[in-house]
Order: sequence, then C-alpha cells, then structure tokens
Amino acid sequence: MASDTLTTDTLVRTTAGVVRGRRVGDLVAWRGIPYAAPPVGPLRLRAPQPVTPWSGEFDASEFGDAAVQHKKFTALRPGKYQPSSENCLTLNVLATPGTSGARPVMVFIHGGAYTLGMSATALYGGQSLVRRGDIVYVSINYRLGSLGYLDFTQFSTPERPFDSNLG
Repeated sequence: MASDTLTTDTLVRTTAGVVRGRRVGDLVAWRGIPYAAPPVGPLRLRAPQPVTPWSGEFDASEFGDAAVQHKKFTALRPGKYQPSSENCLTLNVLATPGTSGARPVMVFIHGGAYTLGMSATALYGGQSLVRRGDIVYVSINYRLGSLGYLDFTQFSTPERPFDSNLG
C-alpha cells in the first residue's frame, strides 16, 4: 500500500495562491483545488466564475466534494466514497516529484451521462499514466444533472441575464 505523506516539496504557486499537495507513494498529488468560485447562492445556475485568490496555503491533500447526484444511483452514490455538495468545481493534479520544465498534460473528464460520477474514483487515478509517460495528469469534478446543464438562456433579458453553465 502506498504511503501518503505531506512534505515541503509539494508546495506550488498558482495564480490563485500557494497550494500544498501530498506525496502518494512515488508521486505527488494536489487534490480538491477550486478552479472556479463556489457555484452556490446567486451563482447556483450561472456559468462558472473566477475563483477568488486565497492567502496562505491551500490544503490540497484531500479530494474535493463530488457533484450532487440523483439518489436512484444508490450503488454508485458519491456519499459512499466521497462527500457531495454543490460546491464541487475542483480539480486534482498528479505528477512525478521534483521535475521541472514542460511536460505533457492529460486532462481527464469523467463520464456518467452528465448525471453521475466523480474524479475521486480509484479507476480514474492516473497513477499508471503518470509513471509510464511522465505526464501531468489532471482530473476534474463538474456540476451534473440540472445543476450543470439546465439552460435558461432563452428567458434572458438585458435586465435579468441568464447564462448557460454547462457543468
């Protein structure tokens, strides 16, 4: 079993602030990094908005919440494996440690017919790809179902604009 540890070489600076990841065996992982503002309240059915930069270090040692999903998928429900909430716009990065310079990046978007799924599923971890190809592997969570794909743009007016969020 791979050991998960926090080390100082897992700190990276992003445009939003400093992110602290963790060693996962022979790799480095940064998990649950927000890529947009939380889509709650007035942003609930809106297109993703820029994330607000943070001060200090963001703890990216754990996966972010999975998107809210329909209860009929009980056997696959994220609550069994990962908490779920509307605040789910997060990404995960996996790479080999200590390498500088440009590397290929693979972005993985989980399937699930736009109604179920999450990036924390072990099958989507990317460890083998990172080890074999020396790539940077990125996986994301996105809004599912009506919270992600309900389109009210036909009702938009200049006084009350609607935009399509598409996950």
